[in-house]
Amino acid sequence: MGDINKMIQWFKNREGKVSYNQNARLGPNSFDCSSAVYFALVDGGFIPAGSMGWTGSLHDTTLPPIANKISRAECRRGDIFLSKYWANDGHTGVFLDNGTIIHCNAYDNNIRSTVADGRMGPSPTEYYRLNNTTDSGGTYTGGSLVNAGKSISEENIRLIISAVKQYKIKPSFMIAQMFIESHWGDPSISIVGSKDNNWAGISEPFNVPSDLGIQMSRGSARPSGEGGYYVHFSTINDFFKAYAFILSKRNGLYNVEGSNSIEEYCKGLFRIGGANADYASTGYQNYYNMLITTYNTINQQNPGKLAQIDSSNGNNTNNQGGKTTMQCIYWRPSQTTAGQNNAYYFDGTSSKYLDHPDQIKIIEQIYKDNNGKDIPTYHFDGKTPWYTRIEQISGKKPVSGALG
Repeated sequence: MGDINKMIQWFKNREGKVSYNQNARLGPNSFDCSSAVYFALVDGGFIPAGSMGWTGSLHDTTLPPIANKISRAECRRGDIFLSKYWANDGHTGVFLDNGTIIHCNAYDNNIRSTVADGRMGPSPTEYYRLNNTTDSGGTYTGGSLVNAGKSISEENIRLIISAVKQYKIKPSFMIAQMFIESHWGDPSISIVGSKDNNWAGISEPFNVPSDLGIQMSRGSARPSGEGGYYVHFSTINDFFKAYAFILSKRNGLYNVEGSNSIEEYCKGLFRIGGANADYASTGYQNYYNMLITTYNTINQQNPGKLAQIDSSNGNNTNNQGGKTTMQCIYWRPSQTTAGQNNAYYFDGTSSKYLDHPDQIKIIEQIYKDNNGKDIPTYHFDGKTPWYTRIEQISGKKPVSGALG
């Protein structure tokens, strides 16, 4: 099974550091569009080591066994575009999201992340989705977050989702913390954040379990009055994995795993909430005021997105297991308001009332991302009360008021 994250990381590791050269396309200092895609596919485990070709062979022999064609509208992180594959001026690269690609191209004379439309080469263009993939970055497709003029990309959000999933930590909580630490790595706030991929100023000595696969080394010197060194992380993904470990029960310092509210999460960072150390020397109340305000402000500026982030499962992007699932959205008459129908989400075991249209949209998008098709939706009236059978399965009790 190939790993989309590793494929994209191959590009990221070389972004802005190489040149475009069709005559010296096999690295390590220069590539062309197709050789870069081949190397990335190898790194992601999709094709054997040593494989190499051009846009024509991508179309003819390499992609058909490992990918399926999709439409432009469907394109998401990890999908591959291939334009005018038979000609020397054809082009190829990889999507970071529906509107962004990363590619080795002559215009930039480098590997760069750019807008997709207008930069994918001459028509016609084909689009491919790799089969049997593990996407280490979750299923979130809601775009970037903004706060106080700063932003965190969809790609980094997906990496955070992946980093925290094994620890039962809500990614939105860590995202809010990362804004407090460095304004999401903004270089005007945190030099070490941009130079060492270290958004939280983690310093030596620092060790992590080897099974986490985190690559790090000695980084920049700390201020002269403090002494010592920061940790340099090879990639931002290495940092996210390291920070998630710091928060985890496995590390043993904090008590945030399983927190269902930002208030509970914040309390678990301090001894008052069962931690074995206090996260910040300024004290619990001071940090509480910062974190809760930051979280709420991010939530207000990005309606619905934090909920979508927390509901992203971080697992495979394609449901290839052949399993039948029972999820659906259904509409049923209100028990309290005549003539009104309310929407519910049934996850196979329980029913949940959906009290806002954005909740329906989020569930529909996540289901489609995971399964490649629309979630089944049913409209029941009082004459076809199948919903009563669904609610018997889920054990749902009668509700009242707006929730009915």
